[in-house]
Amino acid sequence: MCRLAVTLVLAAVILAGPDFTLKNVQGRDVSLRQHRGRVVLVTFWAPWCPPCRTEIPWLMELQERFGTELVVLGVAMDEDGARTVTPWVQRERFSVGRVLRPINYQILIGSEGVADTYRVESLPATFLIGRDGSDVRRIDGPFDRADLERSIRKLLPGK
Repeated sequence: MCRLAVTLVLAAVILAGPDFTLKNVQGRDVSLRQHRGRVVLVTFWAPWCPPCRTEIPWLMELQERFGTELVVLGVAMDEDGARTVTPWVQRERFSVGRVLRPINYQILIGSEGVADTYRVESLPATFLIGRDGSDVRRIDGPFDRADLERSIRKLLPGK
């Protein structure tokens, strides 16, 4: 009976898209809750992670394609936090549509607590969260672009 209760509690935590508040690279608080009513893509990544860097232009394209209906939040998991992540984000450019561009979605400075809440064990880790805050999909490791886009479109009627 105890094991069942623990399993149900863990399932509720993962399925609920647990709220968090983290600082973005500008130093402002950003919470998952403030985006309720929109589809949110939360991706845990790090500047030193090659598959994470590969996904950045794809995430930029998704943010551009779906506009205000989709919120992409990149949660940077670097030991040095803002000291490393902020200048990296300001400096790096990614090819989108044959043009080098800065990241066009919010980058948040991650914490072990938030990563633990989402049970992130490796990078990248991506979570698709529905308009109602429910966790629709979890992807451990690199995502398939077309597959992720199909999942997003299912949550955005008419897209």
